[in-house]
Amino acid sequence: MVHSKPIGNQKPRRKHLRQQRKAETSNQKQTPIPLKQHSRTLTKQYYSIILKTRKPIPQYYFQETSMKQSITIYHGSQQIVEVPKFGIGKKYNDYGQGFYCTENNELAKGWACPVKNDGYSNKYHLDLEGLNVMHLTKGEFNVLNWLAVLLANRKFDITSPIGNNAREFVLNRFMPETTNVDVMIGYRADDSYFSFAEDFVNNTISLKDLNNAMRLGTLGEQVVLLSEQSFERIEFIGYEIADYREYYFKRANRDQSTRAAYANQRKALHQILDDIFVLDIIREDMGNDGPRLQSVISE
Repeated sequence: MVHSKPIGNQKPRRKHLRQQRKAETSNQKQTPIPLKQHSRTLTKQYYSIILKTRKPIPQYYFQETSMKQSITIYHGSQQIVEVPKFGIGKKYNDYGQGFYCTENNELAKGWACPVKNDGYSNKYHLDLEGLNVMHLTKGEFNVLNWLAVLLANRKFDITSPIGNNAREFVLNRFMPETTNVDVMIGYRADDSYFSFAEDFVNNTISLKDLNNAMRLGTLGEQVVLLSEQSFERIEFIGYEIADYREYYFKRANRDQSTRAAYANQRKALHQILDDIFVLDIIREDMGNDGPRLQSVISE
């Protein structure tokens, strides 16, 4: 920054300037802070108001503004994928048809070795500027919103009479609007984690169990390109070979360790009685803002 110097012996009139700024500030009309707003950009105006009024900054303001404008992502595969193509791939993946990546190179190498063959971790640069990014693990979203997206796309094994009602209730009450989403970021329902989601829908485990299960092991987050526009923003950088002799077994061990950690979380009877199960959520007609539900999710 270049600072201008006073001419000769002239000193800046600091007191006068402070009074002038104070007068200008008092004459400005402050815009109220919106309580709920899906904003991609935390404008200087809102940021200035928050600092002046010393009000807490709503977390959802940072859902997308806290993200980098560009990120490096990796796609684990049995092939080298230089040009990802829009509109191909399985429709019954976690977040629907898309290009599934992660910001973790080691995790991508594990995904690249589902069988005993070497795979590839394809590296890309993704420009996020102007894209609608939904982050299912931050801001106003919680594990039930993630579960609803999963229910909308993947086939669940419903083993209880409650399961069908639970599926419809979660979809109707907790499904976020995803129509215009370009990129979705959230948990990967990999192996054991998908079984935890199924158990919750079948009323076998509680909401607290499901919420805690997502923090076990090294699940990581996946970055999924969903729209044609997002595919236009990805650039191939290169690839690394994933040796199956290392990463096939790392993947298997990660799943086993997660199941073991979950099994070790045994509860006393009074803890189970205090927990919230999906049947409780249906009976009490809970929503995202329910105080009892929030008390569990925020732990």
